Amino acid sequence: MNKSKSLTQTLTPEIDKIIERAVQKSIVAIEKKDDEKDARTFDYYKATEKILYNYPKLIDIVADEYAYMEGIFKQRSKSITRFSPNAGYTDPSEEKGKERQKSYNRTKAQLESIDRILNQFRTDSRFKIIEMYYFNRDANGERRNDDSKQLSFEQIAEQIIKEDGNHPEVKTVRRWRSQIVGDISVALFGISAALSNSLTRRKPQGKMSE
Repeated sequence: MNKSKSLTQTLTPEIDKIIERAVQKSIVAIEKKDDEKDARTFDYYKATEKILYNYPKLIDIVADEYAYMEGIFKQRSKSITRFSPNAGYTDPSEEKGKERQKSYNRTKAQLESIDRILNQFRTDSRFKIIEMYYFNRDANGERRNDDSKQLSFEQIAEQIIKEDGNHPEVKTVRRWRSQIVGDISVALFGISAALSNSLTRRKPQGKMSE
């Protein structure tokens, strides 16, 4: 199966669902008086993490439109036109091609929307952790092999150099990650995410999972 096609079949609906649900929760939270109760019903932080994890896949899909449409192109070359009394001669693959193009355009729009948000944070020194932990990049911003194991916070701490020339502590890397993901979630989803994050910080904090 074409890699771009298989990724799109699962990725685009998932991102659509995450964004749609978060937006709906945000609207409801704004309209309700009991904002805190509604904020607890959706985890904006986790939704943001899912988007960050999928961001590199979105880049791969949008980068090669031909690969995205390749299956349709092959169908067109082999298809047989059909005659309909109302529509005349039609190509069955043509309609599939239109739907596929719509899907590509939607995926591209998703990426552009996410990019606009992330561009607000790229100059933040903490963004390097986002790149290393979620985007599978090294400390220099270079993409690692697709089959590389996700970097741990310990490994990230070993590769990052602070302004004072020292490596940050692992707990500092964890804290920076939590802070910037929280900030990104607010930029993505607005006031409801801010409220949800504040409620989460009130809870006793145990060991953060990697």
